[in-house]
Amino acid sequence: MSAPLLHLSLPLKRSRLLLITLSVMHGLPLLAILPSQVAVPIKLPVLLGIVLSVLWQWREWKRLRGECLQQGPESWLLETAQGRFEVDLQAGCFESSHLVVLSWRERASGRRGKVALMRDALSADDWRRLRRTLRLLLSPAPQA
Repeated sequence: MSAPLLHLSLPLKRSRLLLITLSVMHGLPLLAILPSQVAVPIKLPVLLGIVLSVLWQWREWKRLRGECLQQGPESWLLETAQGRFEVDLQAGCFESSHLVVLSWRERASGRRGKVALMRDALSADDWRRLRRTLRLLLSPAPQA
């Protein structure tokens, strides 16, 4: 996806709203299965799956420390602790009024990445500019 002419530099930060949402999403199944009369051989794999999901989500949430996404003239640049990478936004991107999911692929290595952002992860102005840019990127090309 080529980048529109809007210039963006987005310092990505951890979202407390996302942390609360994920906590509720993982806490409710725990509250439902722990006191239930489900057999232990069924309960243990479910509990293990929930715990592994919590650990994975926690790792992803902690990873957002100090990352920055910048829009370059021909591609996007992702700045992480490991370095600066040219990335192309992929079709898996999603935007709504409260949630943005960015899906990218590194140009050099082909490695893919994805990050979910909620409104509190960016300033209000950056949030509006990101949503506007994504709408331009995700809109279908006009039919000839």
